Amino acid sequence: MVGLLVACNMASAETLRPAAIDRPGNGSLRADEWRALQAARQEFLARSCRILAGRHGPLGAFLATKEFTRRLQHLLVDDEHRAIYCYVPKVACTNWKRIWMILTNKTSAESPDAIPSHVPHTTNVLRSLADSSYTADDVRTRLSTYTKFLFVRHPMERLVSAFRNKFEKSSQFSKSIGPEILRKFRKSSGESSLNSNVTFSEFVSYVVDRKFRRREVLNEHWEAYTDLCLPCIVSYDYVGKYDTLKEDSDRILEEIGAPDGLRFPAFVRSATASLVPRYLSTLPPSELRFATDVYKMDFLLFQYQFPIFRNLTST
Repeated sequence: MVGLLVACNMASAETLRPAAIDRPGNGSLRADEWRALQAARQEFLARSCRILAGRHGPLGAFLATKEFTRRLQHLLVDDEHRAIYCYVPKVACTNWKRIWMILTNKTSAESPDAIPSHVPHTTNVLRSLADSSYTADDVRTRLSTYTKFLFVRHPMERLVSAFRNKFEKSSQFSKSIGPEILRKFRKSSGESSLNSNVTFSEFVSYVVDRKFRRREVLNEHWEAYTDLCLPCIVSYDYVGKYDTLKEDSDRILEEIGAPDGLRFPAFVRSATASLVPRYLSTLPPSELRFATDVYKMDFLLFQYQFPIFRNLTST
């Protein structure tokens, strides 16, 4: 493992914003400015993939592998609008799946807000490129000719959001994988200790262990963008960002020819970004370094700044 750097515990929320070079100034952009920004993101992503991700082969070689259908399950297809959306959990995917249901005529609702939040996540409601009815040629044609897009947010903000949502606000994951995490990573022993809640530090240890030591596929709620959406294999036309979610979403809906009245729902941004430094401060330096390495390609490909760093004296 490369012993590069580790974030200081005093990192501020401002360090978790996208790199300034990506989007100069504040406020909404004109249509031509927005398209120019998207073209710059697309070019940066393609160039970075050539430099940093040489391990990824061309699309044709990927489609020749046995695993290609499994790797495409997050790429949702809308044949009518000739569009493909790669959904990333914890990056507004519920609202985008609601929109996708309307676009693909999977609901009679005319507004995303009218669709209950659990419905879009029901198995087989939305069709992905992993659908067994698609041949490799079908997949190649759609990836080559459809408008493709995804949405991303700062990797550490997404990781904290996943922990808060799945372990602090819900008991499902605490019951299903919590005991495994506590048995392996809780330092104190005793029955009472193993019955308490998983901490963020223990959760991160679990993620790092599965990624680097056991080399297993991570849960989709904290798997890296590079593994969920394959940005160095799939040439995305648009990259939306969580910081400009409403603007980017509405622009993309216009670009794919969505009905005039269909817009991304108004929303109140969560407080997660302001809480990230506090959560990161609970991690030992070595664990924070490894956690950053899990998402290193996401940081680099999508122009996100690493947290404030200081040099390590040991690896």
